[in-house]
Amino acid sequence: MSHPAQIIGSPRRSRAGEVSQARRVLGAIIAIVALYILYLVQTEQVAWFEISGASMEPTLKIGERYVMVAPPYYSEGDIIVFFEKNNEKMHITKRIVAKGPAHVQLRDGLLYVNGVRDEPPNGDGRRLPLPDREWRLSSGEFFVVGDNRANSMDSRDYGPITSEQIIGRLRVDHDTGPTRTAHSQERRP
Repeated sequence: MSHPAQIIGSPRRSRAGEVSQARRVLGAIIAIVALYILYLVQTEQVAWFEISGASMEPTLKIGERYVMVAPPYYSEGDIIVFFEKNNEKMHITKRIVAKGPAHVQLRDGLLYVNGVRDEPPNGDGRRLPLPDREWRLSSGEFFVVGDNRANSMDSRDYGPITSEQIIGRLRVDHDTGPTRTAHSQERRP
């Protein structure tokens, strides 16, 4: 009489055990991601900002909230948050139009970067009654302007900003989270 062979000690996982193991792994992944996000928020590499001025309209509107990230580099076209040279608590939002080294000119009420006319993203390229000026940006300097150029106090008024003043780049529309205020300085009549 022959008996079927039995394998002694062979592990046979139950379906419930596999689900339990998957839940533990998923829980660990969620915990790691949550800790990483908390780290980014605590080290101010991620923050939420609310727009409080009209100088970036129509791109950014008063009362809208955006998430800001602190990437390792910035480029022309980025909308950034930076602080005033002598007031780190005053956060300002503008668009980078030139990154040093560069030559920026305000000529006949129009802005030129390295000899090429810079068109505002909103298409309002009208001449502004501003005096002719020029700036030579060094490496680490940025020329920033508001999208609403007729109603923006920016590098045309106070010159280029430095990389040390930049806090981060606005990334996506976001409507939750603790917010700070980012002013978009407006030109006063």
